[in-house]
Amino acid sequence: MEDKYKDIRVITSEELDLKLILSDIPQAAFYYEIIRNSDNESVGSCGIRIKKTDENYYLGNIEYEVDEEYRGNNYAYKACKLLTVVAKYFGCNDLSITTTPTNFASLKIIEKLGAKFIKVETVPENIKLYKQKDRFISIYKWNINDKGEKIKW
Repeated sequence: MEDKYKDIRVITSEELDLKLILSDIPQAAFYYEIIRNSDNESVGSCGIRIKKTDENYYLGNIEYEVDEEYRGNNYAYKACKLLTVVAKYFGCNDLSITTTPTNFASLKIIEKLGAKFIKVETVPENIKLYKQKDRFISIYKWNINDKGEKIKW
């Protein structure tokens, strides 16, 4: 990876680190392993796609997955907050987040981030998400400058 991207190779907070595991510079896509600092344990992965494409419209700008045994610790939420470093690096203030309408765990994260519901779309056949069981995707817009966390769990 080019040296100009050194500031987004590892993104650190008090509790978690995001360590870059894959990048696609032409597509401005970066994928990270989520590492818990207390024991250097990998708890999941996340990614951010900056480039506006038809595929990314349905995939969203960010994605996250926490391994089952680590769920319930707000790691996906915290990883999303850390991904804003990358968004700001590329001059983005708004990110889209998508999920199936029945993914309640993801909906909680989206709500906690303060993202606003935009609409439900039918996924076209030419988009790789089409292969999923649910053909509908809910699209949210997240202004990363908003504080979020308006709800308590």
